[in-house]
Amino acid sequence: MMKRSIAQDETLSLTVFIICINLFASLLFLIFRPQTVRLAIAPTIMPEYHSAYIAFDPYPSYKGSATHIHEVFTSMQQHFNNCLLLTLEGVLEPVQDQLAHEVTATNYLKRGLQFSNWAKKVLSNHSRLEMIQFRDIWGGLAAIEQGIPTIFEVNGLPSIELKERYALLAKSTLDKIAAMEDFCLRKAEHIICPSHVIARHLETRGISTQKVHVIPNSAHVMEEQPAGADFDFPYVVYFGALQPWQGVKTAIKSMKYLEDIAGVRLVICSSHKPKHAKPYHKLVHKLGLSDRVVWQYQLPREQLYGIIKQAIASLAPLAECERNLVQGCSPLKIYESMACETAIIASDLPVTREILSHDENAILIKPDRPASLARQIRLLHEDPNERLRLAGNAKLTLEARGRWQASNDQLKDIYRHLLQPMLY
Repeated sequence: MMKRSIAQDETLSLTVFIICINLFASLLFLIFRPQTVRLAIAPTIMPEYHSAYIAFDPYPSYKGSATHIHEVFTSMQQHFNNCLLLTLEGVLEPVQDQLAHEVTATNYLKRGLQFSNWAKKVLSNHSRLEMIQFRDIWGGLAAIEQGIPTIFEVNGLPSIELKERYALLAKSTLDKIAAMEDFCLRKAEHIICPSHVIARHLETRGISTQKVHVIPNSAHVMEEQPAGADFDFPYVVYFGALQPWQGVKTAIKSMKYLEDIAGVRLVICSSHKPKHAKPYHKLVHKLGLSDRVVWQYQLPREQLYGIIKQAIASLAPLAECERNLVQGCSPLKIYESMACETAIIASDLPVTREILSHDENAILIKPDRPASLARQIRLLHEDPNERLRLAGNAKLTLEARGRWQASNDQLKDIYRHLLQPMLY
């Protein structure tokens, strides 16, 4: 009886906590009412949607998350009759059947609560929804309240990632966020994630392995060769986001060990706006590497692939931190480098070993070691045949595993077999 009482108390406490969060979200919505909500197709009569996909991410955008959102939403559109996409407003024009929400708050938690409250209001206007898939707790709180089957797509967990981004964030706040994560994880009928490392972490949080499905990321091989980069110097490339766990500092510092090689540079293709690179610009200046680091921002995919294709190597220098070791990830930059048939140098971590094999289709090195990274860059610069061997094997590995279509087929199998089929 004591155990039942404790469990009931825990459930009651979490329920009260969720109610308080929703009340707080409603208050914030009134205070920070969004300026813009856009529907791409702007219909005079809203379609009757049978499924919805919610992502607390800007979309469309140049970020890797946008690539994943595109692939999943495309699969849902192919499988279900009418699918609604709810996201944050992106930097590009919205797509068909998308509602894009512009938040005014600068604080992460306020943005999340605003988005959750907005998504809840939107979903409540669609009575024929039969399934909702969400990428985060903010969409999850809104989706679960609808009382229909849900799928939680776990690519990252804010209780872990926020610690890396905001060192002064209170532990009590992180604990509350973790409680919301656990609530969504328990309530969702099914969970999908792109890495076995993530799946193992969810198991440590008491989530049954039977409801967790690992669907790896992938990449599209461009049918036509991308146009070459307009660089007249040899270079290695880092592309993607600039969060601390990506290891961009390691990539920059490695160039200090390559100053004796004439002309070799690091090209950083950021998916963010230039303002997000300011700390890295300071590091580059401090190290005296201004002539060795070239910056590019928010490039179209064709142009980005052209830069990747001609690089000596593509770098994925993931840091040795809780986000990469405990939570896990599935770096799209690795898959896209494989698709471009470019040699890869990556940190030797469990998440990268799920995708790559050292000395077979990539070079794996200990993380957070600029000198070791520089040594491997030097070796590939001096040995074009080795670059070609690794790059060719990497592309063959991607082809053997299947491109995005293979991952999308796995997702459709979950829709088909683990959920009741929708109307076609």
